[in-house]
Amino acid sequence: MNPIIQFFKFIYLSIKIMLVVAGGHGGTRENVKL
Repeated sequence: MNPIIQFFKFIYLSIKIMLVVAGGHGGTRENVKL
């Protein structure tokens, strides 16, 4: 597998996890403004 693709996949997953943790009970859309 391409290491660059793997790297971006890792970043994508960490951001997703951070959004879920920060959002808590599904409030991600109001709290997070990217």
